Amino acid sequence: MKSDVILALSLCLALSACATSPKTSEATQEPAPTPEENIAAGDAAYRRGDLEAAQIKYLVALSEDPENPQTLYRIGSIYMAQGQRGLAKESFQGVLQLQPDHLDASESLGLLLLKEGRELEAQRLLKRVVVQDRSRWRSLNGLGVIYDVQKLHPQAQSLYRMALRHNARSAKIHNNLGYSYYLNGQWDNALREYQTAVELDPGYREAWSNIGLYYVKLGQFSDALASFEKINSSPQAANNVGYLCMMQGNYREAERYFEMAIKLSPSYYKVAHDNLAYVRKQRSR
Repeated sequence: MKSDVILALSLCLALSACATSPKTSEATQEPAPTPEENIAAGDAAYRRGDLEAAQIKYLVALSEDPENPQTLYRIGSIYMAQGQRGLAKESFQGVLQLQPDHLDASESLGLLLLKEGRELEAQRLLKRVVVQDRSRWRSLNGLGVIYDVQKLHPQAQSLYRMALRHNARSAKIHNNLGYSYYLNGQWDNALREYQTAVELDPGYREAWSNIGLYYVKLGQFSDALASFEKINSSPQAANNVGYLCMMQGNYREAERYFEMAIKLSPSYYKVAHDNLAYVRKQRSR
């Protein structure tokens, strides 16, 4: 039995695809491609990076075979790549209505729900995936993030390490493992993982920010400044250090770095002026 989601997607998207297809006269009209041929053409377009062409082929195939979970999954993946999360979610949910044990759709939907902050729903889906396939590093990493949110840091770290066994060169997983160590007070381990992350991806902003946070926590402010300067202008980096010092109640160092930010860019760095006014007020109390 077709679900409402699949019917709606099939009708709406097939009409869209047909509207973009060229018309031919009856005399020259060739036999319509089969769903399998449209899927193959869509796969070829996807491989060469033409997502729009791939999407059209998949949608035509879906209109002719609305209960094909793999076609619907392909469409959802394209929506996800295009940033259309609502349509991607509908597609993945439709796949699971047709095939509840579809691991790719379970993983994709679980990770999408995690991005929306719906950790418990994501956890149920991602657990289902890793029970069936322990090599699913994206699901393992996602579960690690959820366990860190739940303050179950040793369990999270175990999941990140499992994920790294299947994707050792993922800067994101190394960064997440480092942050889990940081949350658990394992400072040296945290720094090691952050540094591995930026070695793998020198422009990884989140990892450099975490290194800066680590150095502020340890009172190594010049090292923190150098870390933030990897990804920000000098006045922004100084303001970042000042802000972290301010959040930790270290108003003396915060004042010093806000003054530095203003000196480096007095004409436009209003946020540093506002932060400096705040910490001076706190110090005068």
